[in-house]
Amino acid sequence: MPGMPAKPIIDLAVRALDQHGFAVHRPALERAGWRLGSGIVSHRVMLFEEAGVRTRICHFFEAAEWDTANQRILRDRLRRDQGDAARYLLAKRAA
Repeated sequence: MPGMPAKPIIDLAVRALDQHGFAVHRPALERAGWRLGSGIVSHRVMLFEEAGVRTRICHFFEAAEWDTANQRILRDRLRRDQGDAARYLLAKRAA
């Protein structure tokens, strides 16, 4: 969210056509230093670490899942509703 404090990790959400779309690009991502892994089971997640510190997380959703992806829904809601964005910021700070 523009202007909202965040953890020092880049968090991405990618929409792939289907599982094949992810599989096609996975080898190149792994060669670039990304690795598959996460406790999340609803979709594929790849992680990137520098000097043993996680710096990037990428969530891969199939196109058919995009409209129901919680990450996308939350992002859109916070962009639309300043009140919800303020409450989310307070919850983040409290956590």
